[in-house]
Amino acid sequence: MMKNKILLLALIGSIAFVSCKKDDDSNNDGGNNTPLTTQQKITGSWDGDAVLLHYYINGTKIDSLTDVYDISTETFDFNSDGNLYVYDNGTLFVTYAWSVINNNTISIQGTDFSIHKLSTTEFDYSSLTSVTDSATGDVITVENYFELKK
Repeated sequence: MMKNKILLLALIGSIAFVSCKKDDDSNNDGGNNTPLTTQQKITGSWDGDAVLLHYYINGTKIDSLTDVYDISTETFDFNSDGNLYVYDNGTLFVTYAWSVINNNTISIQGTDFSIHKLSTTEFDYSSLTSVTDSATGDVITVENYFELKK
């Protein structure tokens, strides 16, 4: 009986130890534990990884297309001055205005994008475009989903 109690305590201690994880400082500014703002996290150079398209009818996902457009040669420079410079193979391709709306939304050239993932190495965001089918009344929505990496 005593042996079972000791084993049970050891098991509980093991679980507690394994469940604990090191604090992630990736959202801090290098040591003074001040959290970075969304703008600070985004500002910088990001490499294009993938563009995905998700299709919905009346809110139900019906299809997804991956790697619709190859952005692996593109670099997205989100500057703190509010400009987004997109380079393709090192050549400036297009310039957009960008800003942070809130911690979950950015605006690029007047279009709102939802932030899905934002870390020091990954930045995923998407926008939704919807139209109503006049014949059926169905709402058809396309989600443009961008994945960027550092």
